[in-house]
Amino acid sequence: MKIVVINGSPKGNKLSFTMQYIYYAQKMFPHVEFNLINIGQKLNNMKIKEETFQEILKEMDSADCILWCFPVYVFLVPAQLKKFIELLFENNAGEMLEGKVSGVLSTSMNFFDNTAFDYMHAIIEDLNMKYTGFFSNNSFDFNKVERRKTFYTFIKNILTAIEDQLPTPKRFNPLIYRKNFAFTPSEVLDEHKLDSNGKKIIIITDNINDNSNLGKMIRKFKDSFKNEINVYNIESIDMKGGCISCLTCGYDNQCIYNDEYPDFIRNKLRNNDIIVYALTLKDRYFTSRYKQFVDRAFFNGHTPITEGVQMCYLLSGSLSQIENLRQIIMALSEIGGGNLVDIITDEFGESEEINDFIYNMAKKALDFSKSGYIQTPTFNSVGGYKIFRDMIYGLPGVLFQADYQFYKKRKMFDFPKNKLSYRIMRLVFKSKKARVYFKKKMFKIFIRPYDKFFENLDVEQEITEFGI
Repeated sequence: MKIVVINGSPKGNKLSFTMQYIYYAQKMFPHVEFNLINIGQKLNNMKIKEETFQEILKEMDSADCILWCFPVYVFLVPAQLKKFIELLFENNAGEMLEGKVSGVLSTSMNFFDNTAFDYMHAIIEDLNMKYTGFFSNNSFDFNKVERRKTFYTFIKNILTAIEDQLPTPKRFNPLIYRKNFAFTPSEVLDEHKLDSNGKKIIIITDNINDNSNLGKMIRKFKDSFKNEINVYNIESIDMKGGCISCLTCGYDNQCIYNDEYPDFIRNKLRNNDIIVYALTLKDRYFTSRYKQFVDRAFFNGHTPITEGVQMCYLLSGSLSQIENLRQIIMALSEIGGGNLVDIITDEFGESEEINDFIYNMAKKALDFSKSGYIQTPTFNSVGGYKIFRDMIYGLPGVLFQADYQFYKKRKMFDFPKNKLSYRIMRLVFKSKKARVYFKKKMFKIFIRPYDKFFENLDVEQEITEFGI
């Protein structure tokens, strides 16, 4: 029995946390051949020789199972593995891989690993393979017996699926792209053009064709303003390779690569009021080039780059069929401290409607920026922040010194305090009478601060305090 392991870690085999589980599987299942392909290393500069790629395809064709392994990078697989997946689709590998058993193994701090798994689940089905499940490895949990037991069962389940040729249910529908729709941007009259009033607005795009729907959507957004808006194409940014998680940046946010990327982030992306991402959907995400652009921001650690920024998206593709991607977009905006204004696609509506959508998004972004509006936090940012807080306070904080100092300065190590008053209350609540009494008074007690607030509310003073 042969399992081909597609290792998306840029570190290769020996230094990868993820691969330690594969070595464990080799010990526990000696009758199984585990063939490791370090695709993360081979594609670090996002290029691969055709001869090498064809050899990998032959190896995958000879396998009984494809096991995808990777560290989670920014809610997804690393850019290097994303590029490999794109190459598989471009070479119609779904025909070759049809019916093969496939599973997913990842390493992370359990921060949005669910979106990475959903992405890979859909990709596996798009490649006509049988999805058997995932194993989420916390980087420092290998020494736990229960975690190794779970992994053992995970591999055993894969072997059973191979031996018994078990069918697996489908979860995702194939993507259907809108055909033959050409967006036509309308002209914005001078009297309707928006004045940015000094607000800094930029567009980040991967568009390579000004006459594509995306190119014309960009033109419409720019034409909505009186002022000139800078457009930066990520294809023209010098990036010598993908993030390799070397952690060199952990101490002082200095990237190991000597290229244009860090300077672009510091001097072009930072300190804007409105950022528009104009992107093309490819498979079930954006392009691998954009993923490389996002991954490389790791040199800035776990500190926000887009704090207080209004975030807008112009997309070409079938977003409504990829709910996982919408969740990623929403979470990225929120966790980065920004505000997601809107997402406009060319998937629905005619040109007239889309023109209105784009103009209205531009106007709303400007209004929000003037008022300083940021959407209230949800689980995305609250839960994500607490994972980072706990991580940086612990052992990883020794490596990520820049993160630690940022969190400390902002007093973000706000762990729950075991106050004396709480301990006394817990003792009191051991009494049944106390619990019954509190239940009767509970909501009145909770609402009391609101009652006092409304008694003293001065509406005019309140609006003045808003500064609007």
